[in-house]
Amino acid sequence: MSEGHRRGSFWPSPTQRALLDVVLGPVDQARPRWETLQPLDITTLEMGSFGLLPLLYERLHQIKPDEPQLPRLFGTYRSVWYRNQLFLDRLTVLLPLLRQRARVQPLLVGGMSALLRWYPRLGLRPVPQAELIVERETVADVVKVAGYAGWQATQQTPMLTRLRDEGGRLLVIHHGLPLLVAGPLRQDGLRLFRGRALELSEVEAAPLVAHAADELLFTCALSARTVALPSCQWLIDIHHLLRSGELPASEEVLDRASRFHLVPQLRATVAYLAEICDDDLTGKLLSGLDSQPTSRRDRLAFRLAGAEGRRKVPPAQLLAIHLQATADEPFRRVVTRLPRTLQEFWGAHNLWQVSTLSLRKIARLAGRANKSSPAVRSDSASS
Repeated sequence: MSEGHRRGSFWPSPTQRALLDVVLGPVDQARPRWETLQPLDITTLEMGSFGLLPLLYERLHQIKPDEPQLPRLFGTYRSVWYRNQLFLDRLTVLLPLLRQRARVQPLLVGGMSALLRWYPRLGLRPVPQAELIVERETVADVVKVAGYAGWQATQQTPMLTRLRDEGGRLLVIHHGLPLLVAGPLRQDGLRLFRGRALELSEVEAAPLVAHAADELLFTCALSARTVALPSCQWLIDIHHLLRSGELPASEEVLDRASRFHLVPQLRATVAYLAEICDDDLTGKLLSGLDSQPTSRRDRLAFRLAGAEGRRKVPPAQLLAIHLQATADEPFRRVVTRLPRTLQEFWGAHNLWQVSTLSLRKIARLAGRANKSSPAVRSDSASS
């Protein structure tokens, strides 16, 4: 898949792609690739490039120790290390409290899980937020206990709760497995994730984390879509996951991706990384994904998730969620089940309220269409 034919708002910019080649590509090609980018001021990179800087410090320190921008990059590395250590300290207080007082063992996913498992040092991966998945019926107790540990709720939707502590650190609590991940397995998805989860016993508080294959699907599903703050960090995480050796045989990964209807997302991600990484990281998995059959509905859902434009993104992503949720059902059920999907997504009490909310949202979108404002990306729950 070439750059010219790659669809989606979430792919890195040309400069970010060139930096990914430097930090993730072969070491012997890193210096000439870096020099072709010069002059490049690292303080003027696009939004979403911050996760590249600690890795860029490590790579340049290895291949060009006289690089003038190294001191600034080292300062970034130290700042990331310090912030992550403080964040980890806060989590080691929170997780035991949740187990003891709420009788909940949350599933740690996202950036903090990736950092603890696949990065050798705390300074190599900035973590803007920690993400926990809990059962929907336990959310109230989890939020209450988190308050004892100094986290205060700042936003709550039917799908997640956001909290902040006194240091401004963000905690996202997912109410069950996110719909973009679960697809048609909304009732059983979290149970399947928990069935293969493991404790990181070497980390203080022994957080429970998802199986490597499930973390791979979680990252692809929530990152290969239009988000408020675009970032190439997810591609770096998946590169480190692939390099860790923790992923099971490709046949098992393909089976898992097929059950969750996430083959198109995974295939596009691995194909992108195959252009950067050594073939031994991606070759067998990519060849399996290339031969894996996918439905037109799954491919359409993936395209909708990456839609661009202020007015297009919310309805496109909602339709993507609905297509995944009904992926195992006859096509005629796609239409008849839509009100129920809207009810769950919006947290409506009944279908009458769904009708009222739909009319309000249509009116709001029509009002925006009459204003000449620049397009922006939609909000996102995931880092």
